[in-house]
Amino acid sequence: MGGRVLELLSGEAAAVVGLLIAGALALYWFLRGAPAGRAAESEPGSEAPPPGYRDRMAIATTAGMLGIGLGAYVALRFGVPHSIAVFAAAFAVLILTIRSNRRYRHASPSLRRMARFADASMTGALLAGILIVGNVLAFSYGARPIDLSLDRSYSLERTTIQQLQTLEEPVAFTVFFGSGERELGQVDRVRQLLRLYQAEAPDRISIDYLNPYDDPDRARELAEQVPGLALTEGGGVIVSYGEGDNVSRIIVRNADMFAAEMGDDPASSVVAETSFLGEAALTTALIRLKQGEQPIVAVTTGHGEPSIDAMDPRRPGLGQLRARLESMGMKVVAFNPAGQVPEGASVVIVAAPEETIGPEAAARLQGFSDTGGRLLVIQGNRSPSGLEEWLAGLGVGIGAGRVVDPTLALGGRPDLPMVEIPPGGNNPPIVAPLERRQVLMPFPAPIDAKLGAVSSGAFLVMPLLRTSRSSFVESTPEAGPPQRDSEADRPGPIVVAAAVADRPDPGDQDAEPTPRLVLIASPDAADNQTVAQVGFANLDLLVNAVGWLQDRPDLVGIAPRTYTARMLKAGPNLRAKLVLLPTMMAVSILVGLGLATYLARRE
Repeated sequence: MGGRVLELLSGEAAAVVGLLIAGALALYWFLRGAPAGRAAESEPGSEAPPPGYRDRMAIATTAGMLGIGLGAYVALRFGVPHSIAVFAAAFAVLILTIRSNRRYRHASPSLRRMARFADASMTGALLAGILIVGNVLAFSYGARPIDLSLDRSYSLERTTIQQLQTLEEPVAFTVFFGSGERELGQVDRVRQLLRLYQAEAPDRISIDYLNPYDDPDRARELAEQVPGLALTEGGGVIVSYGEGDNVSRIIVRNADMFAAEMGDDPASSVVAETSFLGEAALTTALIRLKQGEQPIVAVTTGHGEPSIDAMDPRRPGLGQLRARLESMGMKVVAFNPAGQVPEGASVVIVAAPEETIGPEAAARLQGFSDTGGRLLVIQGNRSPSGLEEWLAGLGVGIGAGRVVDPTLALGGRPDLPMVEIPPGGNNPPIVAPLERRQVLMPFPAPIDAKLGAVSSGAFLVMPLLRTSRSSFVESTPEAGPPQRDSEADRPGPIVVAAAVADRPDPGDQDAEPTPRLVLIASPDAADNQTVAQVGFANLDLLVNAVGWLQDRPDLVGIAPRTYTARMLKAGPNLRAKLVLLPTMMAVSILVGLGLATYLARRE
């Protein structure tokens, strides 16, 4: 028997009853002005109620307040419907006490205090109830939240949403921690992104976290299943697709998801930008797992093209582009167009040859295009490529002269113009994800884009990049610093990148243009050094172009999120003002309020 009593007293109900009793005694003391068992002081005045009446009102007010607290407990413990009767009884008691005490509001300070306390308590309870119910309804039945952050931290790109909504197999994300403080801080950003993924497909996506230092046994077991995990430092995410014996896995490193961009002298920079590539990296891994195959991208070589194996950002090469394409699930190979195009190649990249491609090799590339192959041509006019006649037949001939921009250029060099992607809904899919960003186009040539019907209406030409209005085509670039000749130099904007597609059948209203070619008239647009100068904008443009040529919209449209941290650097004078000005304002306000109170009471 004694054990049952102790069990009852130690339970949740006993704790709640104890809190109610303690709260009732404290509240009764506060409202009455004296603890239970001691007589309250009488109030002066002939209209003041007797002490017994005040005691009964204090008991009623205390009961109403405890009823509100009990109703909140019942709502949390058993559900809102069960608490409605408790709340109704509590509010009824408080309303009756307020109405009963109204006639004594001038004669009894204690009853006036009870009425005001009861009124404030009911107002607070009603406001809290409205907020709680509103939040419950919003989370239960509301639509997608509105993302008002500058970097759209709480939104996913349409490409990612499309991939998540079409999942056929379960996906598990396992976040494994790095050992450094920087890597531990990155986990929160990855966790936030993965929650957005899970919200799109909660029945298909699971998220797990693994700290190898807290759980070494599980880390070793996972390393046996994913051999590359042992070679991965700095943390990352394991993406698992499928279940049972058919699980496929890819490791996405933190190094693939985070990149910092700052000025040459970080100590003097007032703006620090950090690009988060997590969505692009994770969605790309998901795409690779879903498709189960690697499309082949062939890059020309043998004519002075930059090497696809050169990774040093300080030296010429296409290693950065190759790494980005391979991270997107593609296989990048080099080939000499003097031989056959690699079997299975979906896109051929003609990567800024310095020597002329011979007629036979040019005819082979043209034949590849005529039989359904797609080409990305990166070529200026510093030297003939051997493809000029074929490009002109497609409506994108490379013109003479060099495009310069004295106003919008990198480092103030007119021959390194920056091209900004304007906002709006009319941008082609290749550049639409890059709106408001700038692409560097070193030493570009003008493209004589023949818009509209070309070659009996067979091709459709879409300009991708146009320089600013301050640019122009320098007709004599060898003459020294560029100077605008109003008669000889063509004014901007100038087309420096364009896409060509096969025009769809006019009778088929639903047909889409078939991609054929993308021409970027800047020989160094894909070079490692260019990428190092401008970050990821140029790589995003090239990857989007390859994705469009492959008819893979799932690879187009995921741009990195850039976070901008602004740091205020104040000198001694400004620091003194920042300290003294708020202090003097606060003191002045306090003195002013004190004088106003003194004068009001004096009158």
